[in-house]
Amino acid sequence: MALEWKGDEVYTAVESAAITGLTEFGARHETASKGRVSPGRGVVTGTYRRSIHYGKPSYNFGRDNVRPSGNSPDRSGKGGGATRKGDTVAIVVGSGMVYAKKLEDMYSPIQGGFDQVKGQLPDILRKHAIANGLKP
Repeated sequence: MALEWKGDEVYTAVESAAITGLTEFGARHETASKGRVSPGRGVVTGTYRRSIHYGKPSYNFGRDNVRPSGNSPDRSGKGGGATRKGDTVAIVVGSGMVYAKKLEDMYSPIQGGFDQVKGQLPDILRKHAIANGLKP
């Protein structure tokens, strides 16, 4: 009986599961972070909350800075999903507003959002691994 090499297929399935899983995790992290910003905790016009979004690691958040207003753009889903570079798959969540660091220091919406959803990551990755034909 000859063995049939499946390494390339498995590598592709793992990569796909990691990319789609981390993208879903980024969306959940974004939603949780936005939920931590409210009147009295960083909201005046809603610009900062609309600026929080996930993106690929090379995304330039600095281009997102706009003047605070009630009709600033919602950046959700505008930064792309998780990407692979070498043997690493990554995603980032943040805001490009010039005052984002101050609000993070005061209220921790991004870190708090991460803390809220980080426990979901193993199940998200497992779900995408199964969807890509991998057995848990």
